[in-house]
Amino acid sequence: MESTGYIIRTYRTSDFDSLVRLKNEAALLSSNGSYMSPDAIREGFSRPGYSTEQCLFVVERYGAVVGYMELFPEVKIGRVILDGLIEQPHRCIGLAKRLLQETMKRARNMGANAAHVNVREGNSHARAALENTGFYVIRRHLEIEIDLKNLSEPDKVSLPIRPLGENELERLTVIQNRSFTGSWGFSPNTIEEIAHAAGTGNDGVEGVCLAVDGEKTAGYCWARTQEDGRGNSWGRIGMLGVDPDYQGRGLGRELLLKGLSFLRGKGHDTAQLTVDSENTVAYNLYQSVGFTLRDISLWYEKHVG
Repeated sequence: MESTGYIIRTYRTSDFDSLVRLKNEAALLSSNGSYMSPDAIREGFSRPGYSTEQCLFVVERYGAVVGYMELFPEVKIGRVILDGLIEQPHRCIGLAKRLLQETMKRARNMGANAAHVNVREGNSHARAALENTGFYVIRRHLEIEIDLKNLSEPDKVSLPIRPLGENELERLTVIQNRSFTGSWGFSPNTIEEIAHAAGTGNDGVEGVCLAVDGEKTAGYCWARTQEDGRGNSWGRIGMLGVDPDYQGRGLGRELLLKGLSFLRGKGHDTAQLTVDSENTVAYNLYQSVGFTLRDISLWYEKHVG
């Protein structure tokens, strides 16, 4: 197929149905395969620091939308995350390169220093497209899974663990930032960003638990439900963090088991999470609880110049 008749432009509201289709095609190629409902995509448009005019490009051919590329700005740490897809019949004719060129220009205008893209290790087409445009692997993440049917309860709890209370989003924001600041790829959150995340999905903050030491928050776990759009659902540990002052005491294990117990109580048979391959302490913890390797994803980077 020739590369004639293609237009790369910013998103319009009339593109929405096509975008839903394309995003879910992309999800099937991702490491978690989570379905994105129309409502979830609309919710994503309202996240702080995002606008479709600045962050969303589509590829159009003769009135049909056949591809997209989305930017997720994290300029506080000097990067944007890219996500996109070009439909099968329209690949291998240079569209990916053209689309990436447009998004890199936009990333530069946003003040980013680097662009990052996450793909499954087995997605050879996406990897080749990225490598042909100057991206290189910077990080390797492990996608792991546990069978919840034989989940064990913690023998003891070193600190009280309770659900997140009403009006405690600031507390959640503080412990998340304290737990992860300095970790690769973590962009410190604002209360507005946490509030937006709390308002999305089926669980909201129902699956958030806190470990408390008097007035101090020592750690937290955020467990959520994911779906594939075909009637299947599973649990996911979205975030698990311990304040640096409390690390090394086994609190992470206690919080993890609490989050997994919540997911089992929601009727899930399995739960998944993602861990950086270089975070051996966390990976060893997950293995000790019963997680096993399910898939591998790669983070690619390209400097914005």
